[in-house]
Amino acid sequence: AVEGLLENLEHGFNKLETKLSTSGNSPVYDDLLPQVERLQFGLSYTWGIAGHLNGVKNGDELREAFQINQPKVVQAMTRFSQSKPLYDALSTVDGGMKGSSDDNFLTKQKRRAVENSLRGMRLGGVGLEGAE
Repeated sequence: AVEGLLENLEHGFNKLETKLSTSGNSPVYDDLLPQVERLQFGLSYTWGIAGHLNGVKNGDELREAFQINQPKVVQAMTRFSQSKPLYDALSTVDGGMKGSSDDNFLTKQKRRAVENSLRGMRLGGVGLEGAE
């Protein structure tokens, strides 16, 4: 199950990065972050269950499957946090939101989601250049 989810995630993310890299349009929140969340949801949910089962009902078969797939899952999620096209698109969205005077609850929540995503990506090293 995890292999199929990883393949779907990689295919979907490749399409998203290509779209972000070649599109001349400025991205908007509703076209970007919800799509990223949809791409990540299946793997995140499944891996969360696998982690829980590994913690409460650990056995040889489960441990082996977990150890085989963990590096693949980490690599897939790291790819999101280190994607320069995604980071640039989220930065554009963030800049547009900061310039907005709309201060309702939904806008604040969207702004917070973008800021948290950007912070996570910066901590993941996306902004580092050269020998930093």
